[in-house]
Amino acid sequence: MGQKDMLETSIWSQGIGYLFTNLLPFRLGEVARVLVMSERSKMPVAQVAGTAIVERLLDVGTMILALLLVLPWMQVPIAIVRSGEIFSVLVLLGILVIILLARFKEASFILVDRVCAVFSFLPKTKILAGWAELIEGLTPLLHGFIAFKVIVLSILGWLFSGVVFFCAIQTFQPTGLFLEAIFMMVSLSFAVIVPSSPGFIGVFQFIGQQSLVIPFGLKYSVSSALAIALMAHLVYYIPSTLLGIIGLWRIGQSFAGLMQLATRKNTTV
Repeated sequence: MGQKDMLETSIWSQGIGYLFTNLLPFRLGEVARVLVMSERSKMPVAQVAGTAIVERLLDVGTMILALLLVLPWMQVPIAIVRSGEIFSVLVLLGILVIILLARFKEASFILVDRVCAVFSFLPKTKILAGWAELIEGLTPLLHGFIAFKVIVLSILGWLFSGVVFFCAIQTFQPTGLFLEAIFMMVSLSFAVIVPSSPGFIGVFQFIGQQSLVIPFGLKYSVSSALAIALMAHLVYYIPSTLLGIIGLWRIGQSFAGLMQLATRKNTTV
């Protein structure tokens, strides 16, 4: 598959992932995205999943950086600032561990092999094969220039999202600051990591509202903060759903077809 075809497949797979996440609970769009990308690119599911993990790690890293930048400028208790810093350090340590696993492949294989030896009922051959594919998907973390480009794109993407949140805030509160939009975005990005309702409905509105009311209560009322959260959610939900519908059409797939694909992949793993 050429680079152009790979890029197109990646875009439509991402859109389909958004669609499934918007319509189904438990962030099933992540699974759909990996399956579509694997099927279209003829790559192993575990390898595609590894690449998706890299993407999520970079997103989390970007959000941690944004959190560390905005917390010192916010009027919040020092305990909250310290909690945010500790959480950031723990997540960054987790990212470091994954990078080390990808860097020292042989050591990671020995570790997995020993775990399988302890739990003899585990299918060692399949687990080792899947681990090899997963590690292969993590290799972008080891290529400096590629990692740099992906990090820059991640930062630019989230910066654009921050602008969208800022516009939503400005609609209802002209004195709103970009810092407040960034904090709202960061709060929501961490909140929706946990699998929840379809399209994060309810979770998005509540966390979005509270991320403005709790630290900036003198500026935002409960109703205005909720209105901002509702608008921000619509700006995300409608275009991402349409992108997914177009993606299904472009690749000639359907919901039923993807469900059958998921079942087939599950039985062959």
